[in-house]
Amino acid sequence: MRMRSLYLALLLLLAPPLFAQSLTITQSFREIANSSVLASFKNQFGAWENNGAFPYALIRVQLEGNVHEVIAAKQTLMLDLGGKGEVMHVYREMENEIMFLVPQNVQKVDILCGVDGERKNILTISNALQANTVYMGKVHYIPFVEKNITIQSESQYRQFFVFRLNPADAQVHVMVNGIEEIWENKDGIAYKMLCFGAYPYSISADGYYSQEGIINVSDQYRTLEVTLTPLPTNNDY
Repeated sequence: MRMRSLYLALLLLLAPPLFAQSLTITQSFREIANSSVLASFKNQFGAWENNGAFPYALIRVQLEGNVHEVIAAKQTLMLDLGGKGEVMHVYREMENEIMFLVPQNVQKVDILCGVDGERKNILTISNALQANTVYMGKVHYIPFVEKNITIQSESQYRQFFVFRLNPADAQVHVMVNGIEEIWENKDGIAYKMLCFGAYPYSISADGYYSQEGIINVSDQYRTLEVTLTPLPTNNDY
């Protein structure tokens, strides 16, 4: 017993320390000419399009890393223009990419991990950002985690997702890692703990139209209420 206690004490002393969050630019941000993505943005703003002016540049931040790092980056990363203008709220978010609309004529753009987090300069150009122009690059954000993932730290990347069903006997099918799972339903409630990510689902019941969609599991506990629509009967005609 004494030897075992000594061994555990040594493990604690030699265990790797926690490491802080880090932000790395893995591909320098550069100007992309004739981007088709910009056209889809411009079409959303009828007033600007009619005036022939679109006073924004588009910053495309592509995210590298595993699914946990990508999700953490989406929740944490932001742009700073050094007081030269305001970043328009994240307008479009793709699976591994965040897009920002930034006012033209800004000369320096920083990306940072939260208000007091690590900061990296991603764009410093002599002629300032140009409207109708896309600037794209890649970053890798590593959140504050333990170097060796344990059961406890792994739980940081898992969360419960709950369906509340009407009718109460509806069946819940969820695709998890390419495998269709049928969740247990108790009195109209079906739930399970999943890793962070997006999962297609289908809910069905006899005499009702089925419903399909995608659930997004993150660090926030979420509940989805689903009420199926009854199929028409002879009395409905």
